[in-house]
Amino acid sequence: MKNMQKLNRVILVLVILGLAVFVTRKMVAHKERPKRLIHESNGAVVHVVTVKRASLNLQVSGTGLVKPLREVAIAPQVSGAVVYTSPRLVQSGFFKKGEVLFKIEDTDSRLTLEQAKADLVKSKLELAKIKGQAEIALKEWQLLNEGEAEPQPLVVYKPQLASAMAMVSAARAKVKRAELDVQRTTVTAPFNCFIRSKDVEIGQYVRVGSVVLNLVGTDQAEVLVPLTLADIAVVAVPAKLGAKGEVLRQGSPVIIRLNVGGDCHVWHGTIARLAGEVDPASRMLDVVVLVDDPYVLKEKTRHSMALAMGSFVMVEIEGRKYDDVVSIPRMGLRDESTVWIAAPDSTLEVRPVAVLRKNQESVIVHGGLEDGEQVIITPLRGASPGMKLRVQGQDSLAGDKS
Repeated sequence: MKNMQKLNRVILVLVILGLAVFVTRKMVAHKERPKRLIHESNGAVVHVVTVKRASLNLQVSGTGLVKPLREVAIAPQVSGAVVYTSPRLVQSGFFKKGEVLFKIEDTDSRLTLEQAKADLVKSKLELAKIKGQAEIALKEWQLLNEGEAEPQPLVVYKPQLASAMAMVSAARAKVKRAELDVQRTTVTAPFNCFIRSKDVEIGQYVRVGSVVLNLVGTDQAEVLVPLTLADIAVVAVPAKLGAKGEVLRQGSPVIIRLNVGGDCHVWHGTIARLAGEVDPASRMLDVVVLVDDPYVLKEKTRHSMALAMGSFVMVEIEGRKYDDVVSIPRMGLRDESTVWIAAPDSTLEVRPVAVLRKNQESVIVHGGLEDGEQVIITPLRGASPGMKLRVQGQDSLAGDKS
């Protein structure tokens, strides 16, 4: 009886398990599979600037050192004691061309001149005497030797005449030399200048060739501006291109600024030439800028102060004009020669460009971009052509000075 009960229990458990398996299979077979959700990417968010091409003049900024264009050391051409100096013959004294700087005692020079004039008179008298003798000798020879060839030179005083003429020429030369020595006792300014240094006083004995003054020209000054070769490529340097060597290309205009006590003083100049060699340390080349009337000596000049030699100044050079260029932010340039474009279909395009000039803030592009195109200025990781984008900020950007 007990065995029968155990068997019935086992059968009941098996039946229940079988029903459970059957029901489970039916449920699984008729259950709908969950739909797969697909998340579509809207693309990376980027900021862009819209390109607008324009014409512009590039600008080059730099620093420069003011130096004299003309400088000369004055040494007397005659020796003697100084008998006069100009009241303005002091350091930094200004002189106009031809004004007297100092005078040397001229007594000896004038005595030498008188002696030379006397010698000239004597030589002329001797020449006249020999000419007369030559004429008489020639007439006598013609009377005695009619029809014969030319007479011997000594007979008609030809050598003596040549010697007398040479003596007259030498005497004239001595007179001119003595006159020059008298003139040289008065020393004048060779050009508009100021005194940089002096070593001459009244009563001082000066010798030929001894330097007593150093003069600096005041009509023009030079500003030496070191620039890179890339900067020099965008400025205009004068060039003699004509058949007769005339200058057909003028130098770029330059603005010179000097801050003194909070005030900014401005002068204007032009590029005159390039220095002869590149600095081996900095690999830069000096551009020479000419400035007229640096010491404010002309009435038409309205500067409030002089542009003194040795001043350290800021300069802005106007470069050449370029057409169809555009300026983009520096962050828009990739790999120094490409940009990223947001294409009309909201994908990324890598575009090579021709870079004309760049600095820390902007890049001037001369080719590779068209009006209306959108340059991406947002940094992106893993950027590749065809990448989907979402454009957020848009700014119009045209060419500007740089």
